[in-house]
Amino acid sequence: ILPHLQNCKLQVVGNGMNQIFTSSDNLEVYGYVDDLASFYYNADIVVLPIFSGGGMKTKTAEALMYGCPIIGTQEAFEGYNIDYNKIGGLANTKEEMIANINPILIEEASKYARMIFKQSYSIQTTIETLKKHL
Repeated sequence: ILPHLQNCKLQVVGNGMNQIFTSSDNLEVYGYVDDLASFYYNADIVVLPIFSGGGMKTKTAEALMYGCPIIGTQEAFEGYNIDYNKIGGLANTKEEMIANINPILIEEASKYARMIFKQSYSIQTTIETLKKHL
């Protein structure tokens, strides 16, 4: 999607990603990093093109925890009760990902992400839910 966007910088972060992708003017590639917090704090949008795997995705929860807007595939949102239009967008194709990148909605999507995390997926909420049912 990067060639279709103007004035954007993409950061690809993950173990082994530096063996797949090469950094360029608007692409920064990081392999293994000790702490992802600074990447989440500095991200305007988190793009999660996840196409396979089991269960809820940790990267989705992390992005919510840090209040990041998310554009993700159906698989990225598996198990999450989220309004795709408020979080950033559901995108299973390159065209859908490009169409969902909307700088105007970043602030509202960020607030929604953090609110959803605190309301439904935080450790405090999990503890309260367990206490009610045990």
